[in-house]
Amino acid sequence: MGRPRKYSDGFRRRAIDEVLERGRKINEVARDLAIGSPETLRNWVAQAQRERGLDPGASSEEIAETGGCARRWPTSSAPSRS
Repeated sequence: MGRPRKYSDGFRRRAIDEVLERGRKINEVARDLAIGSPETLRNWVAQAQRERGLDPGASSEEIAETGGCARRWPTSSAPSRS
């Protein structure tokens, strides 16, 4: 079993919306909402952009379907084993 989430889904959505819909800077939002690290919010925003089709990459659903493989090695950049 994974460890419990530190931030609720609603809190995450609020923080992501501050960045994507209101155009605020990640560092500013992270500081204002007392998120431990701006990198945490940066990861949330990147994932939200993929799920909204704003950025290429695997969505959470695709990652779950592939057991996380899509996140580790996208087919176009997988290392060769020659």
